[in-house]
Amino acid sequence: MPHTKVKRAIARFAGIAGLGLLAWLGNHAGHYMARGGWFQASAAPAKSSRGGLSTVAAERVKSAPVKSAEVTAVLKRLRAIAMGSPNLMIDFEAHAQIDALLGKLSAGELAAVFGELDSDVAGSGYNSRLLVRMVGRAWVRLDPTSALSAAAAKSETFGRSYASDMFGDWAGDEPAAALGWLNGTELPAELSGMKDELRSAALLHLAERDFELATSEFLKMGEGDGSWRDPRSATLSYWAQMYVDEPGMRERMVEFAKSTGRPEDYAVLNNAMLRQWTQDDPLGMLDYLQGLRGYLESDAVPVKKRPEVDATAVGAAIYREYTRPAMEWWME
Repeated sequence: MPHTKVKRAIARFAGIAGLGLLAWLGNHAGHYMARGGWFQASAAPAKSSRGGLSTVAAERVKSAPVKSAEVTAVLKRLRAIAMGSPNLMIDFEAHAQIDALLGKLSAGELAAVFGELDSDVAGSGYNSRLLVRMVGRAWVRLDPTSALSAAAAKSETFGRSYASDMFGDWAGDEPAAALGWLNGTELPAELSGMKDELRSAALLHLAERDFELATSEFLKMGEGDGSWRDPRSATLSYWAQMYVDEPGMRERMVEFAKSTGRPEDYAVLNNAMLRQWTQDDPLGMLDYLQGLRGYLESDAVPVKKRPEVDATAVGAAIYREYTRPAMEWWME
């Protein structure tokens, strides 16, 4: 479905293109290039020709910025490529050139490049922000802790979103390596409280590629507070929006949400799914609502939790401007 792929690809970069809510949701409503294949790493060498580092190295070196004549030259070339591109997001020739340049740098050199590029990413141009992110994507594979800490400090407003975006890019290419690092690392103070945000960034596109891994990692997240800032809710909402039009994946998501032991998860999934349900499939939505109603009347949901799950359907009905007879049917 080309139109779906394009939709997901564009949404993947909402976090660095927007402000406020869109900035934080860069991973959540935002990390979508991965599924469309628009932001995968190019054929640039994975092994550094200077630092001898590999993306799958067992030990990752903590990188201190290494400034050199080559770093200066690479910075000049990177800026020229980014500024010369009318739209860096879809300029694949520019992507290849940038990846080739970055693939030759060590972790320390990448740290220096990252530090030199537009420190105020919130106030810089779109191509400049995207360039910073591409450099971060290369650096995070070699030294995740240093790269993510530097990203979090890059901007007071956008730093946490930047770190999540970079981690999501890494996970899009190497999910096992990224999640393995996250699960086995005690995050430093600069990344305090970000483990669930980073995990969410890694899971957004993983469900279709490896459903079992994605859902097992999801269960490691905290319960959250149910707000739009809550990574657990944001992940479920994203999955619901992306797969509501795909019956097979939609059913798998529904069954998973029912199985977590938290009716709140099913409530979040329903809320996002019912709001995004296509207007061209009213009968399909009615069938879903009938199944939901029957589920709520079963013993699967504790009595005290039913109002919360039920309210999501009522809220979606109001959002979708359901007619009064339809509302009365639901409220019977």
